[in-house]
Amino acid sequence: MVNLRKIMLARPGSQGQENLITRLAILYAEVKAFPFSPDIQEYEIEIKTSLSVRGGFGDCFKGIFLGQFDVAMKCLRPRESDLDAGRPLEAKIQKLIAREVHVWKKLDHCNILPLIGLCTLDSVKYMVSPWMSNGNAVEYIKNNPSADRLGLLGQAAEGLKYLHEFNPTIIHGDVRGHNILVSETGEAKLADFGLSYEMSLNSDYSYSTEWKVAGNWAWLAPELVEQDVSVPRTTSTDVFSFGRTIVQIITGNPPFYLDDAHVIFRLRNGAKPTRPENNSPAHGLTDEMWELADRCWNMDPEMRPTIHEVAIRIWGIRGFYRSVS
Repeated sequence: MVNLRKIMLARPGSQGQENLITRLAILYAEVKAFPFSPDIQEYEIEIKTSLSVRGGFGDCFKGIFLGQFDVAMKCLRPRESDLDAGRPLEAKIQKLIAREVHVWKKLDHCNILPLIGLCTLDSVKYMVSPWMSNGNAVEYIKNNPSADRLGLLGQAAEGLKYLHEFNPTIIHGDVRGHNILVSETGEAKLADFGLSYEMSLNSDYSYSTEWKVAGNWAWLAPELVEQDVSVPRTTSTDVFSFGRTIVQIITGNPPFYLDDAHVIFRLRNGAKPTRPENNSPAHGLTDEMWELADRCWNMDPEMRPTIHEVAIRIWGIRGFYRSVS
């Protein structure tokens, strides 16, 4: 497929472009896969809507690829701190894109959002991925109260397990419900690799202090918010975040209803989310699931389970629950 695309791109003229779009659309629809393309051409893709999602590090638009496939087009946005400091933004944005793509383009798993490729429109570079019509998991459970929440968590755990068992190990770095997307068929896809990195001594990428503490505070492991201490994200910090995500997906609420300053204070003092009294086990908040989340929040990183153990436990609890319900 990659070679076919290269051959078609080499053909000049509008007829070659039309043939490329037609043939690739047929081929992609047949195999139901998108091989990574670092140079998607302008005539292959277009933005169809105004801003769809505004995230912490970038903006996402809905587009159409090859005249047939709905796609998400993500571009990175400079932060206000960069603008205020007058830093050279273009070079920084290109570096951040290269860092995210370096990890993302290697991934191939049913519970990982695939990267279709890169394109540049009007001097703006976009990362292109399949459009997830059900949005993120938080939106999905809000719109579908009877959704299989344990199934979503089990699938998300499988995606994270794939990252942790990759060679070299990949740390996601920002695990939470908003970064778990849901496909048209209700399948969870772990997404957003802006804070991801490979645990490799030969990495070509360096990481700033700002990057090391980026993310959403309520999902960060306490060792990442210690004063005057700089530690890297690890598989254990991902598991901590996943424990918070368990509560978020089952209850539909964030782990804490507090501002960042109060969350940081509570994290440093070992505070944990409070189990809601009015949340029915019908959504999966059983004693066993709460105990699993609590193990993920252990203040000692060495005492947290692996994501492999978490996935097995979730599927076991889900299977038992479904057999007796």
